[in-house]
Amino acid sequence: MLMHFEQVFDAVLGERQIFHKIDCPICGFEEIFYESQATNRLIGRACSHCNFIHRFEKINVHPHKKTLSSRKLVNE
Repeated sequence: MLMHFEQVFDAVLGERQIFHKIDCPICGFEEIFYESQATNRLIGRACSHCNFIHRFEKINVHPHKKTLSSRKLVNE
């Protein structure tokens, strides 16, 4: 099962590096936040014990600037 998780994980998040580790709120094991190696922006989080992967969606906060966020865009 771990091999399947790793394959899906690679497909969803791609190249990445660890940004931060916390205790998973579901299972208590490690939930890891990842950032892009190229941009150093957060790209997602995952817990291999829960088989949970969350990719943060790309959204436009400003018409000329793109950021990564999982929050809903609020127009200013």
